[in-house]
Amino acid sequence: MSKINTYTTVTPVAGDKVIGTDVGGTPADATKNFTVESIAALAGSSFVSVLSAESLAATQTPGAINTLVIAEFGAAQGTASDPVMITAAGGVTFNEVGTYVIEVCLSFSTTVAAAQGIWELTLNGLAIETYLTYIDAPNHYICSARTLVQKVTTAGDTLAVVFAADNAGGLTGIAQLELYNPTAIGFANTPSASMTIYRLEY
Repeated sequence: MSKINTYTTVTPVAGDKVIGTDVGGTPADATKNFTVESIAALAGSSFVSVLSAESLAATQTPGAINTLVIAEFGAAQGTASDPVMITAAGGVTFNEVGTYVIEVCLSFSTTVAAAQGIWELTLNGLAIETYLTYIDAPNHYICSARTLVQKVTTAGDTLAVVFAADNAGGLTGIAQLELYNPTAIGFANTPSASMTIYRLEY
């Protein structure tokens, strides 16, 4: 076989093929052909916002230690014809397959004493990421924010944010999500929970 650098150099056209590795395919990491057209389309892709939701509820509280609660993000948005929709109870449904970027911010506070909040993102009821937040005293606020890239392979997949107050180390405070109202300086309220989802579009 000749060395690659001895092959003739030509100007590619849309239908020409390039060999590569299909990382997310079935089976994973299989060698495949990719067209020049598809590579060019991917290079020109961008992430487009498909959901922006926030809760202005004064508090979202589990009420007791080690009690799981689904975080809420305000009023229901979207329909089955949209790429993503969310219910008032906080359940997200992906109506279209694709690659999504999910940004979540939870504003934690505590009642009475120091507390520890634990929360996770779930896909179809299974945890995909878990996070821990410590609040050292009442009236202190911690924004626990995370950004996650998630590939959705099945239309109808569901996402939820679940949180709880954890009593590890003997902590007695109950971590909760709380809206912060900075009226003294005239700023807008900080939501108790917010979520933005972007979809990769070509």
